[in-house]
This record gives sequence, C-alpha cells and structure tokens, in this order.
Amino acid sequence: MRQQHLRSSKGIVSAAAPEGAKAGAQVLREGGNAVDAAVTAAAAVAVAEPHCSGFGGYGGAMIVHIAGQTVCVDFGARAPAAAWDGMFELERIEDGEMYARGGDNRTGPRACGIAPILSGLALALEQFGTIPLSRALEPAIELCERGIAGEAVLEAVRTHEEIIRRFPATAAIMLPGGQPPSAENPIIQRDLAGVLREVQDGGLEAFYGGRTADLVDAHTREVGGVMRREDWSGSRSGERSYRDFGRIVEPICAQYRNWEIATAPECTGGPTVAQIVRLAHHLELQREPRDSARYAHLLAEAMKAAWRDRLSRYGDPDFCACDLERLLADERLVAQASQILARKTVADDADEACWLEDAGGATHDRRDACPTRGGECTTHIGVVDRWGNAVSLTQTHGSYFGCGVTIPGTGILLNNAMSRFDPRPGRPNSVGPGKRILHNMAPTLILRGGKPLYSLGLPGGRRIASVVAQYVLDLLDRGASPVDALWSAKVHTEACEPLLIEGERMSDEAWAAQENHYSEADFSLTSGKKRGWPPWTLSELEALGHQLRLVPNLGGTGHVLKISAAMKTVEGANGPFGWGHLAEG
Repeated sequence: MRQQHLRSSKGIVSAAAPEGAKAGAQVLREGGNAVDAAVTAAAAVAVAEPHCSGFGGYGGAMIVHIAGQTVCVDFGARAPAAAWDGMFELERIEDGEMYARGGDNRTGPRACGIAPILSGLALALEQFGTIPLSRALEPAIELCERGIAGEAVLEAVRTHEEIIRRFPATAAIMLPGGQPPSAENPIIQRDLAGVLREVQDGGLEAFYGGRTADLVDAHTREVGGVMRREDWSGSRSGERSYRDFGRIVEPICAQYRNWEIATAPECTGGPTVAQIVRLAHHLELQREPRDSARYAHLLAEAMKAAWRDRLSRYGDPDFCACDLERLLADERLVAQASQILARKTVADDADEACWLEDAGGATHDRRDACPTRGGECTTHIGVVDRWGNAVSLTQTHGSYFGCGVTIPGTGILLNNAMSRFDPRPGRPNSVGPGKRILHNMAPTLILRGGKPLYSLGLPGGRRIASVVAQYVLDLLDRGASPVDALWSAKVHTEACEPLLIEGERMSDEAWAAQENHYSEADFSLTSGKKRGWPPWTLSELEALGHQLRLVPNLGGTGHVLKISAAMKTVEGANGPFGWGHLAEG
C-alpha cells in the first residue's frame, strides 16, 4: 500500500517509486544524511522508473541545505560536439512547441545528449554525503537483478510499446520474451547491473570511459547519432571531463515576504519560479482571496510575463546574452507588476513569444497550440533527515523512455536532451555544440532565517515552474498543509492564452458540497479529486477575457516535506495524481 502522508521525527524520503523511497529511508536508518538518502533513492529510481529517468538520462538538479549552507548541484546535459544550429528540419507545431521532422529531436539516436546524472549524483555524495558511491548503488543493482514490475512502469510500457519496439536493444529489456512485462514476468536489467558493478569497483571512469564509452561510440555511429566517445567521457577538447558534468553552484534565492525561495539557477525552470514568485510579491497576491478571479487573473498575468522572458530570452549564458541578474532585477519586476495592475482585462497577446514560425516561414499563434499535456516522464525526490538537513532533487530522461535508444551490452537507455532546444536556428535556446539545454526542472527549498522549512518539487514538463510557484504561495500565504498545497487546484499559462484551469465546472450546489467535504481533514486523501475553482470565479475570468481550458491535472506527482524545528518533526505528502510513496528514516 502506498504511503502518501506521513509524520516522523526520524526523517522522511519522498519518491514516486516505493523502491526509491524505501532505499533512501534505509540509508537514513543506518545513520546517513539527507544527501546520502537522496542519492541512493535517485539511483534506485533510475532503475525502478526507466520511463522517467535513468543513468542515460539528461540530468537534473539538486538543492541541498546541509551544515548551514544551501547550494545547488546542477547536472544538466549538453549537446554533443557534432551538433549544430539548424540540424533539425522543422515540421509542425503541436502542444505549443515546434517539432522536428519525424520527431528527429525527440526519438532516435540524433535526439540524445550527454548523460550527466551519475556524475552529478556522485559529486553530491562526494561533497556532502557520508557513504561511498558503491553503497548508494547497491539498491539499484539489486533492483536490476531482481526485476521491476511496478504499476507505473507496466502502464508506461503498455502505452509506449510501439516506440519501444522500434529499438531492438530497448525492446529486449522492456518487453521480456517479446511481451509487455507483468508481475510474473518483470523487467530484468542484467547488463545495467553489470555496468553499475563495474562502477562500484572502478568508479565513474568505468561508466564514462573504458568499455562503456566504446560501446556508446560504436552504437551511436552505427545507428546515425552524433554523440561520440569524447562527448560521453567529456574529453573532446582535452579541457573537460565527465567530472565536469556536475557543478556545485549558488542557487537562485528569491525573497518572498519573510521567506527565502532557493531554487535551481540558469538553464532550469528555477528562474521562472523565482520570477513568478517575485511578481506575486510585488502584486501583493497574498491580499487576494485564493479562490477569487482576481487572484487567478493576476497569477496568470505574472506567469505570462515570466514565460515571455523564458521563451524569448533564456538559454545557455555561455552561448547567448541571457542576463538573469538584469531580467530578475527588482526594478524590472516592479515595472512588470505595474503593467499587470494597470490592465483591467486581458490585453491582446501580441508579443513575439506568442508566435511560432513554421518550416515555411508562416507564423502560428501559440494560443492555437497551448500545451495540454503534462505527466510522469520526469521524477522528483525529497528528503529531510533527523538533523533537519534537506534535499530537493529532480531528474529526467526527457520524454517517456528518453529517445528510445539503448546501448547494447550496457542496458543504458539514452535521453532525448535535444528536444529541450528550440529547433529553430538563431535563437537563444537553439542547438549548439557543447551547449547546455534549457530544461524545466525546478527543485526548490523554502527557508526562513537561513533554516529550511520546506522541500518541494514535481515532474510535469513545462508546467513545473507554474505549479512549484503555486506550492510556495499556498504554503506561505495560506499556511496550507503539505496535503492541502498538493490537492488545491492550480492554473497554468505560458506566454499567452489559453489559461489552463485544473478541475471541472461545477454548479453552485456542487461547489458548496465540495467545500463541506474539503473541511474534513482526510478529504483530499480519500476522495481522489482535487479541490476545484468556484463556478463564479470561472465566469469572472472569462469576463476578463481569459480563454479557459479545464484540464484534469497540471503536472505529475507533487512532493512537499514540511520541517518543524520546534517539534523536531517532518510532515510529508505526495500526490495527488500519478504515483508516490513516503518512507520513514
């Protein structure tokens, strides 16, 4: 049975896969700290959730508060050195994004980038952990050899079977005996177990060099990819190595009223979280009733402002003039907030970021192609230990099962990092050799007086930043519990309309009945239904000019851990959609 709400004085690990939560919790029980547990859980999840992340994934980020300091371990992918701006032929617009012909930047060997996850996890352990990497990999190896048959992975294989069958080495693992896996016929990953055992004996060199690097190079050449041995090992220029795939950097710290929001910097969703939260601060959103149309309207306009910057200006600062300090400067955000407040209705969204240019040069309104999807093709882990150290970690393959390509003899399923570049040439986030991708992950800690109070995050692609920002506002402005923050309906928009609204239209009577149920402490954990928006709020939003699209959920399984220093306890919750599990240290 899944544990989705828990209080403990011994620390908690929250993960989508129970195998990850339990592996991390065992490390806490053995005396390990939050980083030890997070790395162990992340390695186990990389096996238990091959559809979401893995050792061939395109990376992630980890916000760590330990021994009085807060840092970010950043391990986002780079493009191979042979990648070039304009390498993908443009084809169509779907879900608010431009696609390459045949999905070339999403599926297949040209879609993969460098795989930094293991390097990033090892760096975190080396700098802030107390156990060796060999110990952290033990549960992952055991899972490889025992086999996995969790509900989430079985469902993912069934729904993506057509793509899996396109790649023989992947099908051989994910479709044991040529059929979708089951509890009686689990996914066993012997080759991956062998590689991880080599890492236990020989360290990271066994993964990024030697036999494994040779097999990566040989297979990507054979199937038409552009990644080479030098990319995999990080040694093409002679100046970098796989040890540079992970970096310890300062997190973005955004002040919200009396709290500090620490999130991932630069090429992540963190700057967008920070911008939305800071705009909410300048809009004094805490003064508005949470269920009101004005609250949702101001929040949506803040999201638009943040996403216009993201879509038109963000990219690897080593390759473009992406000055986050200027973009997030208070003077500029105050001006943006003033513009939002001056508008009585939704103004015409004529900003360049609302338009996409197709392969023929024609422009298309993003409002005709707003993303309506979001799900579990990323994974999140939250940890708080008995000493109050906290970790928020998100990692991913990109899309379900990454690019679909597995390197024969290794069991390493590759990511589709190239899908996170804008395939159109000449833009801040266009493809470039050795360029860092702009991804959406935004692991976040909330602190006060330099001490962590919350660890939070979720999967969900382009919806992550919007939902994380709303977790922050609900927790701090309303004093919401972790459960309440997760189960209260959210909104999402990007550069322009429509405005996605979580939930369904209700009559006044249905709304009143919902509120009566919601007042019960266990409503959100037993009803299987989020608290929606009042019917009059939706009508008022439409009167303001918003184009509403009601959706069942925004993002995947959320994770919130609350630290009570006075009571020396941790309260954790995850959900409500998808999979989630909490385990006690």
